Parts: sequence; C-alpha cells; structure tokens
Amino acid sequence: MEPFFAFLIVLTLFVLAPMAVFRGIRGLRDSNSGRASEGSAIRRSDLQAMIDDAVIEATAPLIARLDELEHELLMGEGRISPDVLADALDDPDADTEANHRTTSRSARVS
Repeated sequence: MEPFFAFLIVLTLFVLAPMAVFRGIRGLRDSNSGRASEGSAIRRSDLQAMIDDAVIEATAPLIARLDELEHELLMGEGRISPDVLADALDDPDADTEANHRTTSRSARVS
C-alpha cells in the first residue's frame, strides 16, 4: 500500500500539478489573445502569484498526508518519540546513552 501512495505523490507533484499550471497559463493566453487592448494584459507578477497559488492549492493535500505519515512514523509502536529525539540532539552524551538503550533492548529481545 505504501508504494502506491508514493507513486500517487510523485505522479501528482511531477505530472498533474505542472499540467494544471500550464493549462491555466494556456487558458489565460487563449482568453487574452482575442483582446487587442493593452489594458487586458496580465502582469508578470500577477501570473507568478496565480502560479504560486495554484501550486500551493495542488500540493496542500499531499503536504497534509506527508505530515500524517511523519507523525505515524514518529509515534508508531516501537518508534522513537519526538521528545526523546529532540533531547538526544541537544545532549552531547546522547550517543553513549543511545548505544546503551539499544544494547539493553537487544539483550531483552534475545
């Protein structure tokens, strides 16, 4: 199931989102090409803002899903909690403590 979600994420980020952006740009060009007046031209900054909004909107569900998966990974059974991980990164003696915990856990499993 996990490779399927990875495939969907890659497909959406690298195929569907750019396709939607380029179709939007083409649609704007087509709708503006019929107009000859100078007042109907779109500024580059407006176009960039529209593209940024479209990309953010298209990737928002993916980012939310990635956050969920990261949370599951960190808080799942047998995983390291974020508090312990943060303490280990701040503590210079964490390597020796982590090795001791790993050794004692493997000794219990054996």
